[in-house]
Amino acid sequence: MGGARGARGRGRPRRRYYRVTTDGAQQAREAIARAYRARRQRVPGWVAGPAGGLP
Repeated sequence: MGGARGARGRGRPRRRYYRVTTDGAQQAREAIARAYRARRQRVPGWVAGPAGGLP
């Protein structure tokens, strides 16, 4: 047993870490801002559907 992965060989895979570039961070900020603005806009009743939600 053992090996390079040690005792964790059978469990969850090793955690991966990713590096975010400056450009990627800016794109993420813009995407979050767009989503936030879209959520705050009121949606007309005919778009939102019936008051009780989906059947």
